[in-house]
Amino acid sequence: MLSIVIPYYNERDYLPATLHSLGRQTNRNFQLILVDNASDDGSGDIARAVMADYPDIETQFLHNAVPGQLPTLEHGLSRVTTPYVASCDADTLYPPHYVGRCLDLFASAGDGAKPDNRVVGVMAIDLYAPVEHAASRRRIAKIIQKSQIFSSQCHSGGYAQAYCTEVLRAVGGFESAGWPYLLYDHELYERVRRQGQIRYCASHYCFPSDRRVDRKSVGWTWAERTVYRFTPSAGKGWFFYQFLAKRFARRGLIQAKLRDRDF
Repeated sequence: MLSIVIPYYNERDYLPATLHSLGRQTNRNFQLILVDNASDDGSGDIARAVMADYPDIETQFLHNAVPGQLPTLEHGLSRVTTPYVASCDADTLYPPHYVGRCLDLFASAGDGAKPDNRVVGVMAIDLYAPVEHAASRRRIAKIIQKSQIFSSQCHSGGYAQAYCTEVLRAVGGFESAGWPYLLYDHELYERVRRQGQIRYCASHYCFPSDRRVDRKSVGWTWAERTVYRFTPSAGKGWFFYQFLAKRFARRGLIQAKLRDRDF
């Protein structure tokens, strides 16, 4: 069974569509954990109203007053009792087979697999056009190829990641004391990937909002991306904790900056 944790802060314009997309899942073997990060736009009431349309889906409505996506995700993780947990964003649409594909990919290694061969993470591909469009087909092919060539690096955002719950907790959960910066999804991937296999699949995708047109103020530079790509697997820890952490600290790229919505 899968738990889906959604942190949200003032998402009244996007949250309903996201929740309806999850409400239409063909595989109902999941629960929702919705964590309101002190919204003041009525998002919490909207979440309850939408989920009233799906009484068969077990839903927890939580509140976290500590500002930030990571403490909010961590609060949701504390309530997870299922073998697998996915982080989803409040402004992302998930196709009807999303949950089913997650669970299938986790089971793909088979029972009794050696610890280093078990699937500990499942990543979805982010698309910005209908899946049948040429642009989406090209993106799927590109991400699958990159995930094979650069297997030690992350190719998926936090809106599309799912992990084995026990492994996620064993490596410190969503919120790491050693990483208070942006790009938490890539840093988390680095912690988890050493515990087993992380799977990508051409038929596992989602549709993030395109509202954040310019993310330069909350992103990494081309040079930093290049160093990440070509840093050997054994050196990825160095990349985050020695190289990138210092650069992000100088630019003030901490998690709380995401609440500014100035991008």
